[in-house]
Amino acid sequence: MSLNLRTQRGGAIIRWEPLVRQYERALETGLRAGSAVYVGAVKRSISRPGPRKSPRTKAEMRRIAAAGETIRASRPGEPPRKRTGNLRNSTTFQQVGQFMFHAGYATTAPYGEILELRMDRQALRMAFIRNWLSFGGHSPMKDAILGPLRKVRASTVKTGEARAA
Repeated sequence: MSLNLRTQRGGAIIRWEPLVRQYERALETGLRAGSAVYVGAVKRSISRPGPRKSPRTKAEMRRIAAAGETIRASRPGEPPRKRTGNLRNSTTFQQVGQFMFHAGYATTAPYGEILELRMDRQALRMAFIRNWLSFGGHSPMKDAILGPLRKVRASTVKTGEARAA
């Protein structure tokens, strides 16, 4: 890949389009990978088991009490707990425009939006906050997005084509 450089009196004309297209492709790849990491984090957060059916016999009640099991439904502010797995399986992302991806619940689980917005079970918001705004500096989502861009930058700097980048 080379830049189109044409010198003329008083300066030079540089066509940056090839480099810009390469960065755009890398950004698109990174955003797709970052969206997949994000959806994976959402799926992990809503994979915790939910409440079981109530015990049917006294022996079953004693067994649960002896094991110290306390399985409860999610509280407001927590991601919803898994019961059937339908919500987890319907969590997906799709590209809706250039550099735009929609991550959310498919139409097979319309109650996901109700849980997220009306009942304050914040699986989507909390997964984004944990994966993007991690204060340790390391974030799998950031790494997935920026990785392809770093590769393009490294290759262009190595060949001397974009020293100012």
